[in-house]
Amino acid sequence: VSFFTKPEMFAFLVCRSVQLTMREGICNYSIVGFVHYSAMLVSGNKMVKGIRDASRIGKSAMSCWKKRFHATHTLPQLYDIYHGWIAFYTEPLQSCADALRQGFDVGMSLGETGTAFLNAIQHVAYSFWAGEKLHTILEKIDYYLELALLYKNEVAKGYLSIF
Repeated sequence: VSFFTKPEMFAFLVCRSVQLTMREGICNYSIVGFVHYSAMLVSGNKMVKGIRDASRIGKSAMSCWKKRFHATHTLPQLYDIYHGWIAFYTEPLQSCADALRQGFDVGMSLGETGTAFLNAIQHVAYSFWAGEKLHTILEKIDYYLELALLYKNEVAKGYLSIF
C-alpha cells in the first residue's frame, strides 16, 4: 500500500521488514518483505550482476514460502511482486504469465480483488510479451474488464482499457 500512497516511505518500510526478520526470526510476512526487497533492488539496479543477485534473493524467498509457510493469503501479493517485477529477468515469460494468472485466481477466491486485478494486468502484458496469440489476449482482456466492472475496480479498468 505504501508504494502507491507514500512511495517515499516504501524503501524504509521494506528495509525495516528485513531488519526485523533478521533480528526476530522469519515468519510468513517476512517472505513478503524479502520479495519486496528483491523487487526494490531490481528496480534500482540495471547491472546484470545486481539483477542476478536480486533475482536470487526473490527466488530464495519464494522457495522458503513454498517449503515452510505456503500460506494462501499471501500468494496473490507474492506472485504479483515476484513474477511481475523480478522473475522475468531469469525465468521464461510464459511461466511468469501462468503464475500471474494463478495469482489472479487465488486472489479472487480469497476476496483479495485489488491484488487479484494487479496480477491480471501483469498477466495480460506478460502473455503479450511471451508471444501468445492476439485474439486469445483480447479474450482475456474482455474477461478481466467484465470482472473489473462487476467489482468496480477503477485501476484495473483503466489499465486494461489501454490494452
